[in-house]
Amino acid sequence: KLQFLYFIGHMPADTDIDADGTRCAQAFGFRVGEKLRYTKGSLKGSTTIVAGVRDGKLWSCDNGSSEATFFTGDRAQILASYGLVNEDDYQRQLAEEREKREAAVTFIDTLLTTGRVESLDASPHVCAKFGFQSGDELVYTRGPLKGKRTVIIGVHGGKLWSRDEHSTGASFFLGKSKAEIQQEHGLVPPGSSPPAPPPQPVCTCLRRNKKKILAHRQKLMLHYGLTPEQAEAKAPLPL
Repeated sequence: KLQFLYFIGHMPADTDIDADGTRCAQAFGFRVGEKLRYTKGSLKGSTTIVAGVRDGKLWSCDNGSSEATFFTGDRAQILASYGLVNEDDYQRQLAEEREKREAAVTFIDTLLTTGRVESLDASPHVCAKFGFQSGDELVYTRGPLKGKRTVIIGVHGGKLWSRDEHSTGASFFLGKSKAEIQQEHGLVPPGSSPPAPPPQPVCTCLRRNKKKILAHRQKLMLHYGLTPEQAEAKAPLPL
């Protein structure tokens, strides 16, 4: 028998728990000492160790706690009700998923618009962080590339890269999510409606820095399809 500290109703604080492995397995289908992991609720991520049986209930001790708590029901009911999984099975599943991800890693040597050749990571789980997959085709709906197509290649340097139609090199997108990228560049899948354009930025250079104003004009022309005359009107140089 094992002695655990627990508090419930007016029961005494120090109480014996039957740690006979055979009786525990027959009554509830668990091994004494079996480690379980919570996968939901406030205890998600923490573990508990089966202690034994008392008063027709299964008792366990949560990791880092000196108090024992009980469960009711058979093994299937307890696992489902409390979101518990066997820790060995959990770690084995994590290892299998990690192996699958590593096996799916794909690098594509790609010429960039800078003239360099880089290895872009086209792995599904890496591209999925941006909401796309390698090979996805998109269409520009505004700006100087309006109507042109671009094909997603992969990720490099924390950015998503694609090759535009009639371009020999790949370029990267601004934005870290699918929504940001589509809005910033006016991109949609072929045949889809164009996204709403982002609000046009306003030049607020307090010192009226010429370099900042010219850079602001370039952004207006590149991302919002403005003519040089329109961009100049939006961001005029100081007299």
